[in-house]
Amino acid sequence: MNAHDKLVRENSSALWGRVLNDDQQAFEQVVAQYQNRVASVAYNLLGNFAWSQEVAQETFWQAWRSRFELKDHGKLAPWLCGIARNLAYQMLRRESREPLSTDLADPDSGRDDPALALISIEERELVWKTLETIPDSYRETLI
Repeated sequence: MNAHDKLVRENSSALWGRVLNDDQQAFEQVVAQYQNRVASVAYNLLGNFAWSQEVAQETFWQAWRSRFELKDHGKLAPWLCGIARNLAYQMLRRESREPLSTDLADPDSGRDDPALALISIEERELVWKTLETIPDSYRETLI
């Protein structure tokens, strides 16, 4: 482990110690620090931005509720990512549909024109198909 990784692990450990003392500001810092990583893990599995954001939010709710279960505070990031993976798999099972939604109603596009929304969907499908050709470990990091 290099010096930077050790410092990050120590900082995470100290931050999580504050969370265990019910410090909500510390938990907000955890969310800010790990939100993109957690959402990326979810997106890697789901291929849907809105779903990945939902999983990220639920990940942090679950982390707060089960905060005393994390014994090695230095492993905060893998623990959070593991929760996100489990929740993403649960969502896929619950939704029982393809990883990428093909609904024309795309709230993220900000467009009212169905033709433009369809182009956006096709673009995302192409990007996702391309990402699927990359091995999981690299794809998760790239996303």
